[in-house]
Amino acid sequence: MPNHFHMMMRQLQENGVSIFLQRLQMSHSKYFNKVYKRVGVLFGGRFKAVHIGDDEQFTHVSRYIHLNPLELFDPQWKGRGYVVDKEEAMKFLKAYTWSSMPDYLGNITQFSSLIDKKPIMEYFDNNPAQYLTFLQDWIASEQSSDSFMDFDLITG
Repeated sequence: MPNHFHMMMRQLQENGVSIFLQRLQMSHSKYFNKVYKRVGVLFGGRFKAVHIGDDEQFTHVSRYIHLNPLELFDPQWKGRGYVVDKEEAMKFLKAYTWSSMPDYLGNITQFSSLIDKKPIMEYFDNNPAQYLTFLQDWIASEQSSDSFMDFDLITG
C-alpha cells in the first residue's frame, strides 16, 4: 500500500512488537530521508495493534491483509459492497509486489525468508489451493465489504 502497511506478528516478549516496529520505522525513515535528501517524519502517527482473540479472527486478519490492496485495484469496492471484476482483482492481488499472498499460494518471493506461513496454513491443511479458495470466496461475495469494513474500523 502506498501509505501504510500491515503485519501479523506474534509477540514473544513484553513490548517486543512495539520495540521492533519503532526500530523498523525509525531506520526506514532515516534511510528514506537520506536517499531522497529530505527531513522529517515519514510515518503519520503511531502504529495500531489489535490483539487476535480467536481462530476465526486469526484467519480473517490474514485474509484482510492479503485483500487490502484491492483498494488500489478498485477504490470504490468498499462503498459498493463488492468487487466488479473479480477475476482481474485476483490477478492483480496475485501480482501485487508488496504482498506475502503469493508465498501463501505456494510461490517464492522476496519476502519468503521473512514469513512463517505455518500458523495460517495449518488451518487450510497446508494446501495453497484451499487458502486461495478462502480468499476467492470473500471476493465472490456480494456483501464482501460488510465484515471487512467492520474489521477495518477496529484496526483504524
